[in-house]
Amino acid sequence: MILGPGFDLSFATPAGFRAAYPSVAVPADFSMPGIAALEFAVESHADTAAYLKQALVAFADLADGRLAIPASEANGVTLLIA
Repeated sequence: MILGPGFDLSFATPAGFRAAYPSVAVPADFSMPGIAALEFAVESHADTAAYLKQALVAFADLADGRLAIPASEANGVTLLIA
């Protein structure tokens, strides 16, 4: 599948995903195949974090600098914001 420059499509087993993203919760009963997470790039990390706080959206500030909105807040899919 060709997505274009700057786009990646990654596949992982549940164990591989948990190893790559240990701070992102994946339900034990996650149904395969499925989408566990989507990652988006934003121009301003600070503006995005401020917006999420203002909108009362739960999120975590990950050690690698990304924001993570848990699946429970995003219709079952974790959103990673870089």
